[in-house]
Amino acid sequence: MKCHWLRDQRGSVLLFTTVLIVFLLVMGGIAIDLTYLGAAKGELQRSMDAASLAGAGNLGFDDTVFPTVRQEAWRFGDLNPYRVGTIDLNLNAANAANGDIVLGIWDSNAGTFTPSLDGTRVNAVQCQYATQIPTSFLRLLGFNTLPVAATATAWSPPPAQPSECPFPVGLSGCFFDSGGDPNTSVGCGAAVTFITSSQQSQLGANTAGWVDLTPDASNVNSQTTAQAIDDAASGNCGDPEDYVETGDDVPTGGGQFQNVFSNHIKPAFQDIYANSPSYEVKNASGDTVYEGKGWKVAVPVIDTGSECPPGSQINQSNTVVGWTSMVITQVLDVGAECAVDNYWNRNSGGNPWDARCLATKNGTAQSLQDPDVHAGNRAIFGYYECEYTPSPPASIPGPIAARPRPKLVQ
Repeated sequence: MKCHWLRDQRGSVLLFTTVLIVFLLVMGGIAIDLTYLGAAKGELQRSMDAASLAGAGNLGFDDTVFPTVRQEAWRFGDLNPYRVGTIDLNLNAANAANGDIVLGIWDSNAGTFTPSLDGTRVNAVQCQYATQIPTSFLRLLGFNTLPVAATATAWSPPPAQPSECPFPVGLSGCFFDSGGDPNTSVGCGAAVTFITSSQQSQLGANTAGWVDLTPDASNVNSQTTAQAIDDAASGNCGDPEDYVETGDDVPTGGGQFQNVFSNHIKPAFQDIYANSPSYEVKNASGDTVYEGKGWKVAVPVIDTGSECPPGSQINQSNTVVGWTSMVITQVLDVGAECAVDNYWNRNSGGNPWDARCLATKNGTAQSLQDPDVHAGNRAIFGYYECEYTPSPPASIPGPIAARPRPKLVQ
């Protein structure tokens, strides 16, 4: 007996085709939804990039700018919507690590971001956002939405080298020290006193000293110091690679260097002061500590140990821990002579240099007796700014300048 029904294949192709079409439709639907997901993720990522860059571009050197940073990050997130809606980042004023806008410290060497509200060190903004997008064909399988998320971190890197010409005076790092961490700006804005004759001079103890910034230098001498001052005065800084970097040891000292003062520093300062713009130096609280003419230079910050002011510790070999900008405001030469008549704060509290110069020599002192006039009275005065910037190969990120140039790092 023959089973004719086994050989009857009418309708099989139709059944196969129907099943195949359903399968293709499901696969095509999944592909469409996943493509849509990829497009939404790309748009969300670009939004986070824009938000983090906008926030980092408004970082300053204290925590007073934090509200502006968060507001700008929120604004640019809102201006760059993704495929199915707008982006409303939470401002996250408490700076929770899982918040939408997180301020922190980017360590470029380790490639890590650490949330922080330390206004003296925050140098990066991280923006992150997660949401759900609706599906189309995947609804048939019970998936009504798909998760999408994006994260971006923008870093405001400090300059690799100072923008001003290096000046051969090292500033003690103890003025930047806060709780044992020299990479803060807590002490910034203070006056620098560099009395070159003696740590016990009647004019006071040193807070800075001569340094030789050329690699492999073994000692500080008047010839190389004079040349470095002439280079800084002329703007002939040379190649930044010709100078020492953070982490290098440099020779330091506090010699008289009479020729350096009389024939190099004083005439250069007088000329630059007469033609300089007005500079404003603020402390860590944002208060103005100096406003007026001066000679703006870059100086290395050196590790002088725990004694502050360091006194005799600036007369040996010290390690460069960073760079800062200093505005030289006065030069004091032999005979109680101030190089220029700088009126800053003269009638409302005074300044550090007036009382050390005779009234007939651009100061306010009516009379000075020996040994005041003749002994130990060469000095440099100035104010250092809140810009503590490490120079490579520093591993610890330092504070940033007032208007950084941010870049994406994650």
